[in-house]
Amino acid sequence: ARALCLRVVTAISSAPEMESVGVWSSALRFSVFDRHPVRIKWLLTFLFDNVSPAATQEASTSVITCRRLSLLKPILNELSWRGCPLHRQLLHDILPLLGSSYTQIRECAASCFAALSRVSWAPPWKEEGSLHSSGDDKSEGRGWEAP
Repeated sequence: ARALCLRVVTAISSAPEMESVGVWSSALRFSVFDRHPVRIKWLLTFLFDNVSPAATQEASTSVITCRRLSLLKPILNELSWRGCPLHRQLLHDILPLLGSSYTQIRECAASCFAALSRVSWAPPWKEEGSLHSSGDDKSEGRGWEAP
């Protein structure tokens, strides 16, 4: 079953058009919904290896590179904090794409960076007696509670 899935994903990621990328990225997002990254490592490894700089140099057009990045972004959103080791790998792998001469590739790479920063950012938590709390207002200093 994995071999068949990999053949389908290979065909999907290599198609030189952007019209159907929304449908396929939704399908991939559904396939990784509420799954631990260890259980779908074979799929994640395949997808992440396809957006590496070596793989993107093999791609003949910028459309294929953008398609691969667009397929990966919903998966990043779905994995959220569970994919931290993969986030570091992806940040390292697509950093060279930000210097691409094609605007479309730079925008897709920046969109992936934005998704990564959103899913891996932990907001600061106010503590009781912190410098930001004056002690007069009871709602201050209790985290993110509403007044």
